[in-house]
Amino acid sequence: MRSFEALNLFMVSLGLLVAIGTLRSIERQVEIAGQQIEIAKQQIEDARDALRLEQRPWLRYERPVIEVRANDTSGWEERDPEAGERFRGSLQVRNAGKTPALNVRLMSVPPTLIPADDDELPAEPEEEEWLGAVGTPAIFPDDDRLRQNTESLRMLDRGFSEYSSHSMKIVFWTKLYYCDTTGHRHWTQIGVARLSEAGRSRIEASSVSPDPGEPNHPDCQN
Repeated sequence: MRSFEALNLFMVSLGLLVAIGTLRSIERQVEIAGQQIEIAKQQIEDARDALRLEQRPWLRYERPVIEVRANDTSGWEERDPEAGERFRGSLQVRNAGKTPALNVRLMSVPPTLIPADDDELPAEPEEEEWLGAVGTPAIFPDDDRLRQNTESLRMLDRGFSEYSSHSMKIVFWTKLYYCDTTGHRHWTQIGVARLSEAGRSRIEASSVSPDPGEPNHPDCQN
């Protein structure tokens, strides 16, 4: 009788051990399945981000220069200004992406004279001017919103003396904000300088917003 009870107890214990092992195996399989689901979700998210970046708009500046006009009837040309002549910033914007740039806004600082060894751009303005949309492929229309004709300045005698002696340089910069079709906001900015000793306009500073941009930005909501 005692042998039978001992055998029965052994069989029950063995069954419990098997059941516990089975439960642990099931728990492990559930854990692995959960990890695989998370990995699959991340892969889907990564693929979505890669597609969005591959298809998004990319606004780039083209031909940023300082232009000069001798008088009110003459045309604008890229060269060093003389005393009494007006000068302005001029550039074009190209959408190098695959989808339109929406709700494009421009912030700009008109050209000014600053010390030649100054690396800081002028302070950022608070006002933004709405420009609309830039399709693809497209160059933004050649108009006064990007060619700062109304913001041109006149080279005064003192400024000309400092500019021609290489102690001052002409600078201007612009910053463009724009939206992609998924509601992310991006920006690109450029600073342009001209020194008389260089004899040409040059890019002083250039930067773009880090990806993926600002998601769900209020300016990018329909």
